Amino acid sequence: MTSEWLCERHRELAGALFPDWAGRFRTTDVKVGILEPPAFYQVPMLVRSFCDDLAERLRHLQEDDLSHIASILA
Repeated sequence: MTSEWLCERHRELAGALFPDWAGRFRTTDVKVGILEPPAFYQVPMLVRSFCDDLAERLRHLQEDDLSHIASILA
């Protein structure tokens, strides 16, 4: 899983509804209730870091270890 793959899936999922921004990282800061997500410029780096971390965790699992794979993905 890569940030590019995630963006493509998002574009496929939401592109018809939001053609101007689906599949792209946000370019403005947002606020969700009292939650302040990371600044827009940090999002690409954080997503790449998440993908790298996930890949490394999955690399150390046996292919047939479905309970641990499910746990990591959850």
